[in-house]
Parts: sequence; C-alpha cells; structure tokens
Amino acid sequence: MNHIKDIMNLGVLIDPVANTRLNTLNENEIKRIIDKTREERPLILTSDIIDIFLKISNFNIIKSHKKQLRISMQELTDMLNKRYDFIQSILIRKVELSNIVSINKCTNGKVSIIGMVKRKEPSSGNILIEIEDKTGSLKAIISNDIGDKIVLDDTIAISGSYNNKLLFGEKVLYPDVPLRNVSYSDSDTKIAFIINHDFSKDIHIEGDYFFVGNCDNVEKLKDTHPRTKIFILANQDRIDGNLQYISNPTYIEIDSVTFLLMFDNDPLLAIKKRFLNINKIDFLIDTVPDVIFTNKDVNTNYKSITILNDTCVLELKNRNVIKFNQETIE
Repeated sequence: MNHIKDIMNLGVLIDPVANTRLNTLNENEIKRIIDKTREERPLILTSDIIDIFLKISNFNIIKSHKKQLRISMQELTDMLNKRYDFIQSILIRKVELSNIVSINKCTNGKVSIIGMVKRKEPSSGNILIEIEDKTGSLKAIISNDIGDKIVLDDTIAISGSYNNKLLFGEKVLYPDVPLRNVSYSDSDTKIAFIINHDFSKDIHIEGDYFFVGNCDNVEKLKDTHPRTKIFILANQDRIDGNLQYISNPTYIEIDSVTFLLMFDNDPLLAIKKRFLNINKIDFLIDTVPDVIFTNKDVNTNYKSITILNDTCVLELKNRNVIKFNQETIE
C-alpha cells in the first residue's frame, strides 16, 4: 500500500476505481504511474489517467527543413551535387532503364542517361531540353506529352536513340517512391490531424498526438489537452510544454510509422521528384514516408502512402482514417 501513500503525498487524490486498479499492477507499472503522476500532477488519479500513463509510445523527429539566410557558391555546388548523387542512386536501379551511360560516353544507338535539366524550350512541335551530368551536357528532343511536366533543375532519366550528338527521348523517368507494403504499428496509438481551426472554439477530437497546421490560438491546447504531445507546423523549432513547434517540412516517426508534414507544396509531385527546394535550400525526401499531412487539395493513397489534408484521426494499428464527421475510411 506504500504506492498509495506515495501518490497521495504528491497532493493527488485517487478515486476508488483507480485505487482498486493500482493493486493489480506490477512493480514496474506502479513506478511508471508514480513517475508520471509526479510529472503531470493530475488533481484526481482516475482509471482513465492510469491507462494514459501506462501507454508507452515513442516519437523521433528524423529531420526538419533548416532555414539559411545566405548560401555560398560552394554550398550551392555541394547541395546540387548531393541532390544529383541521391537521385542518381535511385534512378540507376530502375529496371526500365538499359544501357545507362554517362553523357561523355554516349555513342550512336539506344542509351539511357541521368542528368539535371538546365534548359527547356519548344522545338518544332516537340520540346528541346539540355541536360547535364558531372561529365558533360547534351540536348534531347522529347514529345510534348512526355516533357510537359519537366521543369528546370529536375533530375531525371531519359531513354532513347542517340545520334549525331542529339538524344531522341522515348521515355522519361523520375526517381519516385517504390511500391511497398503498408506499414502498421503494434501500438493502438491515434494521431489527430487538425487544420484550419481556431482553438478559441471547442473542438471535440482526441488523439495521443496532434499534428496541427494553419490554426489560430494553438497555445490554448496547453490547457485543453495537457497530456497530449502536440506538433505545430510553424516554420520554427521550439518547445513550450507539451507544444512542439516544428519547421515545414518535417519528418517524424511515431511507433514505427513515418510521417512527413509538408505544407504549401504538392505532395505527389514532391515524392515523385524526391526533393523540395524551399527558399533555395534542398530538402531531400530520402526516407519514404508512410503518411503525409498536407494543406494541398490531395487526399489519397499513393503507393501505400496515406496523404491527408483534412481534420481527422489516424489509427496506427490498422491505418483507419476517422474523418471529423466520424465517417471511417480504409
């Protein structure tokens, strides 16, 4: 019964159901309850609070975009080389590509090359692009339907026929993400995504973690949800109690599920190209996310990636998405 006294000595009352529940817990569970009670100091320890305290969940911020006011020529060169090497390492494994050569090794016939687009212009009903790798550059002619979405600085692979210093492109490939099995968690953790809400007004939504974007009065969550870990997409990195402000974009892993919080950029385009350039600084999508939270008009599943753009709750154990109107979708 010493644990009852230890908890009450913290100035916390224990309701009768919780009292009975405490007597069924093992030594490690009791220690966790006492530690969490000392940390959070609830007015009354209830059975529901015991459930929350015993729930073990882990998160890890994998990486965030870092602002940089100035970038030197050397830093720019290093960044572009890093991007090229990363995307090349993905493209070179594509089974659709054959006879991959560097640009300076191109000879007449069927070839595939990987490079960065430096110029793009219309040409006799087609598109002419100039593409370069670390060994040189060449010009390629591709059809409008293939080349329409290509933009400068894209790193792509082109397959086609090379003749007289000109590549007639037949296929263009982006690095894209691979098709994978859906990742689940062993934990019954729930993640609440909340967007475009003013927290001066009540919102009846619960989760073990909140991801919050484009919301007002977020500081009120400290009072309304003091035991919930809350990540706020705010282009800054700081911690205020249970509120953690994070940069855009940010990778977070929670209970073996990887999240990419990414606002103001097309998520489908970003994961196909495998990088973003924000304020002239690259953010490589080097980890394939399981879930993307966005403010763009994209709400879908793409190659086992769940893309969410509305207020909802995600159950990690079964990857069910519970919309705010309580409709459940698989």
